[in-house]
Amino acid sequence: MTNRLVTTAAQELLDKRFRLNMSRVNRLIGLAMRIKSLRDYNPDEIADLHRSTVVFLFASFEDTLRT
Repeated sequence: MTNRLVTTAAQELLDKRFRLNMSRVNRLIGLAMRIKSLRDYNPDEIADLHRSTVVFLFASFEDTLRT
């Protein structure tokens, strides 16, 4: 019974961390979209934001798979 509670607690922590990371990814995408809506934006900066979003998304999935 105790082992099951530990597993459940670990799963809940993993789920919470994954949801937090997906929220961060969503905010990065939203930031890129807001910057892109400005009249004078630098396309290289938008590309950097998208690249960093993909890297963070990959790291979040990797963390989930390895845990």
